Amino acid sequence: MASRFDELYEKAYGKGSGYREAGKEILTFRVTAVGVLQKPKIKSASITNGADPDVAVKGTREVYFEERRDFVSTNIYDFERLVPGTEFSGPGIIETPVTTVVVNPNDRAMIDEFLNVRILAGG
Repeated sequence: MASRFDELYEKAYGKGSGYREAGKEILTFRVTAVGVLQKPKIKSASITNGADPDVAVKGTREVYFEERRDFVSTNIYDFERLVPGTEFSGPGIIETPVTTVVVNPNDRAMIDEFLNVRILAGG
């Protein structure tokens, strides 16, 4: 394996570029695997028409929006407290455990039955 590495290294960086006497240190391994997984069971929830988005507001902050060319007082929503059927007009920020969703001032956000955030641009 070491001699194959030296061969590939010199092929990539030129003859004599390898310094065998320095030894080798492996920093990263890359593994490709194939397996069989069960198809995920996706549950849908019932839509609550007229769900109040205010129950998910955890504060406000000033956020800069290009279309306003200014900072705008913006509600910050806790995704965990938004239920399917919740809708609100932007501006808004939805904070989730894994990402942050920005709802621009002229857009509208809706939580669907699979807890996806749908944004209607200009809505």
